[in-house]
Amino acid sequence: MSIQSNLKGLREKSGMSLTQAAQKMGTSKSNLSKMENNEDMVLTINSLMKASAAYDVPLAKILDIPFISKQNLGIATEVIEFIPTLISFMEKYPNARDKEELKNHPLGKVLKDEIVPYISKGTGLDMTKYTITPSMGKGRFAEVPWICVFDDEISKSATKGYYVVLLFSPAGNEVFISLNQGVTFFEQRYNKKGLPGNYIEKLQKVAEFWKDKLKFSNERISKSPIHLKGSGKLAKGYEAGHIAGASLTINDLQKVNSKEVFEVILELLGGLMQIKPQLSLYGGFDGMNASILLEDDQLYLDEFEEELEKEQQVIEKISKEQKEYNFDELVLEPGADALPPIEQNKGKKQYPRSASEAAKALQRANHTCEVDSTHTTFISAVTGEMFMELHHIIPLHVQHKFEKSLDTFSNIACLCSTDHRLLHHGLFEEKVGILRKLYEDRVEEWKVKGIYIEFDELLTYYK
Repeated sequence: MSIQSNLKGLREKSGMSLTQAAQKMGTSKSNLSKMENNEDMVLTINSLMKASAAYDVPLAKILDIPFISKQNLGIATEVIEFIPTLISFMEKYPNARDKEELKNHPLGKVLKDEIVPYISKGTGLDMTKYTITPSMGKGRFAEVPWICVFDDEISKSATKGYYVVLLFSPAGNEVFISLNQGVTFFEQRYNKKGLPGNYIEKLQKVAEFWKDKLKFSNERISKSPIHLKGSGKLAKGYEAGHIAGASLTINDLQKVNSKEVFEVILELLGGLMQIKPQLSLYGGFDGMNASILLEDDQLYLDEFEEELEKEQQVIEKISKEQKEYNFDELVLEPGADALPPIEQNKGKKQYPRSASEAAKALQRANHTCEVDSTHTTFISAVTGEMFMELHHIIPLHVQHKFEKSLDTFSNIACLCSTDHRLLHHGLFEEKVGILRKLYEDRVEEWKVKGIYIEFDELLTYYK
């Protein structure tokens, strides 16, 4: 069954009408109808979560993906040597980090050849499906050494994805067992070449998203923040990416047995299994996180009519509040790399649109139609200027053909409503003149941005 069929079936099973279910989900009847009938749209994770809550079923049921039970995980057993070895490592590490060389250090052997095998034995994990990787740093001692437990279907690298990790405090007096996230996605997405925003804050937002959704039964596991008390960039990233976990001081470790520690690790791996269905829906970590952060990033998809209205209002609000740009300088800046699309497991994908880039185009055109500045509409209640709409000249659905992002103000035209609708719904013969003007106005600018296209190719996207 498809996701859309599942949505409809669950609603009917609940006894709710379209109107009743839409109200419970905080959307409109027409939107819910489109969701149920697969009307050429990408379902965002937020819309599916609302359906999950409205029908009181796990998201995996909507996605038609079997939930993997804890029985697929290992069973915790006592490993007597584990706790003493762990404590010894924690006590010795700060002095080694401050005074000794990393290369061939005996603590590295302890971490790799003793502690990691103890975790493998104590958790009983199927090591054909899981990987346990330790790190004390590269070239020099890390401020925060760690041991990651990876579900190989999700990630095998601490730089990306979701995983369970043992994080050792710089002071050597505490270990945090954390369901955490890799930061590479966030660092690459939020920089001068990508989206505006602080990647640490974005990590925190995704962590908060999952804190609200995941359930744990082990009483040691908390969703409270962790405090490594480190000064480095990675320590801040680990703190921001933390979703749930347990902290154990050396004093705590002396009072517990190793089986209790392994039970925490297994419970957190169960949290990963709750995330897995969403990952499969969006084709992986990048697409899912992009979907979670769409609204926060002021990015939009071609979904529902009210979403398009909301986008227009956000564009106008940004345009009114944003600084005055020097477009003579901006047009000379090289183009940004394209962001990945939001993708579903059936292959349907959409590239999100930045309200900020559209607002730049609106400001650049001074709220006038770029086809003919004499075209008028009405005065916008948000800006106090002539109401205009924004249009990607080279359509975003062909982004896969271009390395550089098409979601740039250089590719966004400010148009009156009539010309905008004509480009979407008019006769092809009437589109050609408008497209030729827009093309000739922008083609040299596109080359600076790394976007290369002939006019005849552009026309094929409007036939």
